[in-house]
Amino acid sequence: MEILLSYCKTHFDPDKKPDEHEFWNSSAAIIARGLYRVLQNYGNVTYIQPNELSKIQGKHYDLFVGRDLNFNRILQCAHITKSIYVAVNMHYSERNHLIQGFLAQGNLPNDAISGQDLVYTVDQIESLTLADHILCFGNNNTISTYLKNGVDIRKIHALNYDVGDVSLTSTVKDETDHTWRYLYVASEIGLRKGFDILYDIFTNKLVVDKNIMLDIVGEFSTPYHQHKYEEMKKLLGDKVTFHGWVDSGTTEYRQILEKSDFIVFPSIEEGQPGTVLDAIKCQVVPILTKNCGIDFSPLGMLDIQLGSENNVNIVLKSMNLSQQEYLHMKKHTVDYYTYFHQNWLTGLTKLIANCMNQELYPRTSVILPIYNKEHSIQELLFFLHKACTRYSNIQLLLFFDGCEDGTECAVKSFFDEHKPSYEVIYHVTPNLFETRTNNLGLMESTGEYCAIIQDDTYIYDENIFFEIANFMDKAKNCVILGGLAGVNYYPIGFKLPPGSGQQVQSPIETYWRQDANTDPTLQEKIFKTDAVMRGPFILRKSFIDQFGALDESYVPFCVDDMDICYRAKALGYDVYCMLMNVENRRLSMTTYSPEKYVWFEKIYERNLALFYTKWKPDSTKDYSWLHRFKSVE
Repeated sequence: MEILLSYCKTHFDPDKKPDEHEFWNSSAAIIARGLYRVLQNYGNVTYIQPNELSKIQGKHYDLFVGRDLNFNRILQCAHITKSIYVAVNMHYSERNHLIQGFLAQGNLPNDAISGQDLVYTVDQIESLTLADHILCFGNNNTISTYLKNGVDIRKIHALNYDVGDVSLTSTVKDETDHTWRYLYVASEIGLRKGFDILYDIFTNKLVVDKNIMLDIVGEFSTPYHQHKYEEMKKLLGDKVTFHGWVDSGTTEYRQILEKSDFIVFPSIEEGQPGTVLDAIKCQVVPILTKNCGIDFSPLGMLDIQLGSENNVNIVLKSMNLSQQEYLHMKKHTVDYYTYFHQNWLTGLTKLIANCMNQELYPRTSVILPIYNKEHSIQELLFFLHKACTRYSNIQLLLFFDGCEDGTECAVKSFFDEHKPSYEVIYHVTPNLFETRTNNLGLMESTGEYCAIIQDDTYIYDENIFFEIANFMDKAKNCVILGGLAGVNYYPIGFKLPPGSGQQVQSPIETYWRQDANTDPTLQEKIFKTDAVMRGPFILRKSFIDQFGALDESYVPFCVDDMDICYRAKALGYDVYCMLMNVENRRLSMTTYSPEKYVWFEKIYERNLALFYTKWKPDSTKDYSWLHRFKSVE
């Protein structure tokens, strides 16, 4: 296979040794050589600068991968079978809109804009239209800027990258040290990288008098911002240190990062800044805006505006952390980097392979056992079908589990009318109940991810499988994801603290349901939890293949979902919850007679006794979470 890779040779040139590169440790160099290394596994790679068009004129390439510069012109001058556009920033139209809007909102002069802040959009828009696939370094918020500007969600996928291994020599603040160290490090210090917001925060009267140190690393992109720093220096004096540009491969650079407690990076527009990842890998807790393309900012996201009370409060909050809270945040920071960024070439390899196989998003198997739902199943399928059609790379496994009514006829009539573009497989079984039918589905699944749906759970978000895949593809240690609610279990008899939402403290169980009733902000997070409830219940198929499916000791149903979550955690894996736009109408329970309800309660009590025998829930819940940004068209 002949492959063409277009990137900047200033940052990476395969014909040079590492020590011959001036910017070997830059994010551009890391991404370029990562692409080069992965693509070499598929064939002969020709590496060019974006302006070396004469070298490829009229030549044939099976695959072309490149950044924005001259992407469209390369497509025009060479014969290319398939192309992948590598996006390392937001959509350029959105970038210009954000910068111009911030300039107006802040009443800043035009000389606050550097020559690189605003960009020409026509070439990028043409390139995005011509590209077969788009790999975007960033988060769902980054992707949303492309969707807003006409890019099809099926064409673009987000990914993370890393900047090396976690630093284990990071300084841990001593309890007697009452000075908090803050860091701002950017390749160019100016408007786009949020220096005006940084200035606004650290010259606020509530911050100026605090016991802090602020280190600033980089080069000013405009005289305006250099003057702004000089004004900051007058206010903060020795509390602020300007280091200038420091090579990221040097000991000096690493030492500046390792002694910092927090990195404050209020960027207006980004893809995913390498300087922030440099800090995170050194266990520096990030304080970011959503436009940094990174979902982890545990104290909250900064507003992209001047005069924000929220911005000042977040920084003040960081100063009031206890030693234990601070150490927990450092640990969560390391965990985030380790499980969402490190070893990024594995994720890149998978995405390149998916592009070559025509399916950017991985196959997902949807498992739906149905029992006597002839009057409601078509409405459920109407919504599910929209989501499956939108995603397309779906295997739908339907189980008519002991149905005694017209459910099977209703389902087949629905698909006769709607003609699915994805695979649909029917199974008729005796009344096995959902634990066994779900296991049959898991065993037959061919998808990378398996989504278990209940026959009274309605999915209203037609983009939900994209959001699931974008998260699971990045979350290497997550093997189970729930969409209805999280559940935190406690020892029986433990006294739960006062709180909202559903709390159960009974002789057979103690738990606290984690959903929007417990905390409305959970809708804006993807959060770790002890376990997640079925509907939808997403499992990584590789985990099932290695460690087995649901424990059939819980047959006919219930608590088996909690059990497999605890099994995953015991094996060192993570369980997350993402509150999706779904509704569980509890249609099965509402049909129970008093006799059947007594039967159900006996099973429930028996299964909880089994659960508490197998697992010993603790009473401390110190779980990390990510910000959730929905990429809606």
